[in-house]
Amino acid sequence: MTLRFELPIVYMNIGTPPKCRTRQDYKVHDKAWFEFPVADASELEPALTFRLRYRLEEGGELKTSDTVFHQYRGHLMREPNASRRLLNDRKLDVEVLARLAGEGIHSLPEIFKVPSSRFWYGHGTGYMAETLKEKHVGVSRRDEAITELQALISDNLVIVDGIVYEKIHDPKINVSVSSKDYSVDPSLIASGNYSFPFDRMDLVDEFTSWLESEHGIARKREDDNWARDRRFIVDAPEVPLSANPVIEAALKLADMAQLNIINVDYWGPETKRLGLALRENPTVENAFAFADTFEAAAMLPGAHKVGYGMEDPALLFSSFRKFVELMPDEYKPGFTDTIDIPLSFSAMHPSARP
Repeated sequence: MTLRFELPIVYMNIGTPPKCRTRQDYKVHDKAWFEFPVADASELEPALTFRLRYRLEEGGELKTSDTVFHQYRGHLMREPNASRRLLNDRKLDVEVLARLAGEGIHSLPEIFKVPSSRFWYGHGTGYMAETLKEKHVGVSRRDEAITELQALISDNLVIVDGIVYEKIHDPKINVSVSSKDYSVDPSLIASGNYSFPFDRMDLVDEFTSWLESEHGIARKREDDNWARDRRFIVDAPEVPLSANPVIEAALKLADMAQLNIINVDYWGPETKRLGLALRENPTVENAFAFADTFEAAAMLPGAHKVGYGMEDPALLFSSFRKFVELMPDEYKPGFTDTIDIPLSFSAMHPSARP
């Protein structure tokens, strides 16, 4: 079963827009109808609760915020935030969906933006589709935009009891490491250098004990109380996890290779080539090939510093190897090779929710 809703969309056409003389790419504001999957409430089961205890001010009342994850067809789901303009709508429901077409692109939640055109939603200028004539359009990308957004909606969203639920990234226990100290952060999202499965605090303890004994790195002093204020409560016999921590760690390592800077290959063209290949096709095999080459290049005498708080390459790569060693076998070659949920889909921190 599905429900249809009209949404504003943005895409780029090729042609000569109104009042212009030259052929060019130009932005178009349009609307289109999309089909949203609908499921029965019995198909959406509670799986996990993230509990945050906090104070709005020092010495103030201790508050508790629970974020509930559900599972649907083998994936973790939760209610997405509507958008900054719709903060009074505590839930993204069918009523909000029904009026989004009239709100315009500036009120559109991130999850309803055409991925390939997402950058252009933040720019106010553009041509309204109804003002364009055939002579203005050489190549229309309208159908491509609709197909792209429909695929995203079909693969990542479902409506249950009138509420929209979104497929999300696994919650994590994150460990951020620098040359001076480390921190432990149970969180809704993957962040920091190393992201452990939410239910493997034992691996976190083993990893941080290794950091202390092998590298003499201590935990941040202010970190302990904050970590104790956050915990996961398991609500189901099994909680589906979809992301591979080994690949996630390798992708974060790839960020340190400055792959986004054109004509920069501080650690050699092979490191850059393999890093880009990992981003394009994030598999365990590509992760290890990149890490091996990056390590060999970064450890050479006189090699460019890696930076990002991990100036010591020996610490950077030994901690990566230790993390991989500790990960369960299902995250290594021959098991789960790919990340199933796009990395761009991340849950929001509960403090950012209304």
